[in-house]
Amino acid sequence: MTPTQQYAALEEGSPVVQFVHQGSQCAGGLIFLTPRDSAAGMARGMILDANGTLVWNQAESLRGLNQRIQHLKAQKHRGETYLTYWMGNNELYPPVGARYMLDISYRVRHQIQPFSYPAADKHEFHVTQDGTAIVIVYSPVLGDLSPVGGASGWVLDGIFQEIDIETGALLFEWHALQQFPLNAT
Repeated sequence: MTPTQQYAALEEGSPVVQFVHQGSQCAGGLIFLTPRDSAAGMARGMILDANGTLVWNQAESLRGLNQRIQHLKAQKHRGETYLTYWMGNNELYPPVGARYMLDISYRVRHQIQPFSYPAADKHEFHVTQDGTAIVIVYSPVLGDLSPVGGASGWVLDGIFQEIDIETGALLFEWHALQQFPLNAT
C-alpha cells in the first residue's frame, strides 16, 4: 500500500513523494505521474509541484477494464498548452487506446485516433508545430517468416501516422515492413 496524502475535495488522495535528491534542473518544476491503483480500479494522471503537493488529478474509474493512463506531458498546439496522455488497455498486446488533449481548463478538446486502425499505441505522441499529431500503431500482419527461419506467422508492423488534430484526417503513413526486410531487424 502506497502512503497517500488526503485532500478534502479528493476522495482517493495522492501518493506521498519523497525526493532523495533535487538537482537545480528540477527547481520549481512540475512532476507528471501516471500511477495505477489496481486495488481501487483507478487509472490516474496527476501533476505535483516541486514539493510533492497535488496540482492536478485525473482519475478514471476503470473497474474490470485493465486500463491505464500513460505518457502524460504538456505540449503546445496553436500557441496553447495542452496536457496530453494515452489511455487504454495496457494488458493487450499490442496495447490499445487513444490519445487525449486537455486544454488549460482540463477539458478534453481532442481525442486522437489513428486512421483505419482501432487504437493508438501507448508510446510516443508528438504534437507538431503544423497542427498535426504523430501517433504510433502496431498492427499484426500475417507474413512470410522464412527469411528468419520460420514459415508463415504473425509479425507486428510498426506504423506511424501524421494526423490533422482538428479534422482527424490522415496526412501521412509509414510502415516499417514496407521499408525493412524481416531479416534486417
